[in-house]
Amino acid sequence: MAKLLIMSSKNELAEEISNKVIGEYSKLKSVCKPATRPTGIKEWTILAGVVVINRSGGANNVEVLSVATGVKALPDSELQRSGGKLLHDCHAEILALRGANTVLLKHIKDYDPANGSDFIESNNEIPIRFNLKDDWELALYISRLPCGDASMDFLNDSCKNNEDFIKIEDNDAFQYVDPKVKTILRGRLNFHKKSVVRTKPGRYDSNITLSKSCSDKLSMKQISSILNSLNYELFEQPVYLKYIVIPDIEDKTKHILERSFHNRLPCDGHKVEFLNCHTPFYDDRTDENDIPSSMCSIKLFVNDSSTEEAIFNGMKNGFYTKSSKPLRKHCQSQVSRFAQWELFRQIRPKHKSMSYLHFKSQQKERNRLITTAKNALSPDGWISTRIDDVS
Repeated sequence: MAKLLIMSSKNELAEEISNKVIGEYSKLKSVCKPATRPTGIKEWTILAGVVVINRSGGANNVEVLSVATGVKALPDSELQRSGGKLLHDCHAEILALRGANTVLLKHIKDYDPANGSDFIESNNEIPIRFNLKDDWELALYISRLPCGDASMDFLNDSCKNNEDFIKIEDNDAFQYVDPKVKTILRGRLNFHKKSVVRTKPGRYDSNITLSKSCSDKLSMKQISSILNSLNYELFEQPVYLKYIVIPDIEDKTKHILERSFHNRLPCDGHKVEFLNCHTPFYDDRTDENDIPSSMCSIKLFVNDSSTEEAIFNGMKNGFYTKSSKPLRKHCQSQVSRFAQWELFRQIRPKHKSMSYLHFKSQQKERNRLITTAKNALSPDGWISTRIDDVS
């Protein structure tokens, strides 16, 4: 009976999380959402959101930190002009996590010891550092299975007649980013192969991004935590996801997710738990003729206010320039590396003369955890994206 009550409680929690995230999505401006093109073709997107959950319950036991949409990633070559201003990976769940980190930075910057904060607390030391309050947990909602290893099993039936899914043998070199690294594959090539790292996007004829799949990135968060390097410096303890909520995942799907997330990594007690919800996301793909939206979006919630941005080609909508030209001033999103680094240096002014990557290189423990995760996911070695620093 107790087990049934726990399952029922978690099912209710999953529904509440999905309804809150979808509810906030519905309030986004139309430019942030998929459209129907003049030809009548409907666009679709993926939705994700990060929430904090108060285990004590009450009227506001689930609060949304960030909501994001997106299915795009920039070619790796674009990063040569970035300077931290371009968003390399605009898949919804990665944008939502970036958004949550920006929200945490904003909470810390505005922290008033006299009034405190709903879900973070300070240690009252110098330099001041923070913790997530004991009553709060984090969850990530995603409107479909994350790309990469966790979703490979579901391509078998749906893609048998698709030219993108030609039969590939393990010795076919074009499936690898580097033929010497056989534990990192390009996109969905050789989709029968499981438990390997995959790059975005899925099509083999697209410009390569070197950005790793959402399955790989989210799996790594079980070891390194959801905190980026900046918040890792500001928090006393890492903050991990407790749940990932996905619509209509059956027992078989949960086993596949657990294989992809738990079996590939030594999680040391930080294994994420997968919850099922039934509320559908109405702007997902519903027809084989639907096309992915080129527009992405992010919405952040700080205290009683929110801000939203439409994002196109890794920058704020309306600021796009061709790759042969320099970036326009103020093109960066509020969740970009550039914007987060500026916010962090307001919190820790002693780092103003340091570059972002120099600062990041000094985080020995976090770097050790990330290296552990990379070695476990890809024993043949790791292939990094282009250097993208902020001075």
